[in-house]
Amino acid sequence: MIFSDWLSISIVCLIGAMTPGPSLLIVSYQTTSFGLKNGIVFSFSHGLGIFLYAFVTAIGIGLLITKSPILYNGIQIVGIVFLIYLSFQMLTFKMETPALENKKEIYKNPFLVGVTASIVNPKIILFFTSIFSQFIKPEMIFIEKIYIAFLASIIDITWYILVSFFIQHSISKYIKNNISVFMKIIGLILALTTIILIKNLL
Repeated sequence: MIFSDWLSISIVCLIGAMTPGPSLLIVSYQTTSFGLKNGIVFSFSHGLGIFLYAFVTAIGIGLLITKSPILYNGIQIVGIVFLIYLSFQMLTFKMETPALENKKEIYKNPFLVGVTASIVNPKIILFFTSIFSQFIKPEMIFIEKIYIAFLASIIDITWYILVSFFIQHSISKYIKNNISVFMKIIGLILALTTIILIKNLL
């Protein structure tokens, strides 16, 4: 692969990471509610999911997913259910009852949330199967495909860490004092996003 190939893949991966979607809302929730540490852990685990998607797409399994309607729709349905659950958690968020006090609360484990959010996120599935796959050339050797997967993962991790830092250090005092309202707004946006995904699926 030549430099222009790596540059093209880097740009498309950066655009994919920066495009607003459910993951952006979830990392906002993690960082705002539980602190920068959770946001960073989420970023790394989300990047792990991205690595897996990039790798399977690079070796051709991504095409199998798109050509199997049952499998593809199944992943989409799981993703939609997950997003419905997340939006419900955000819409019912109450600052006076910290989620971290509940040992069974899924948000206690930002690593699990990050991996799940990346694997079942319909936006990510669409990105890798329809856009990212266009940059995978048949003549690429196996090690190059691994490097590409690492590149996609690193770009994703870096972006969400930067988002976490921005949210942590730039959030206004007003939002901090009205965190429950802020969470409900994020939850509402995520719910509307989910409704659009359901409509597209039907």
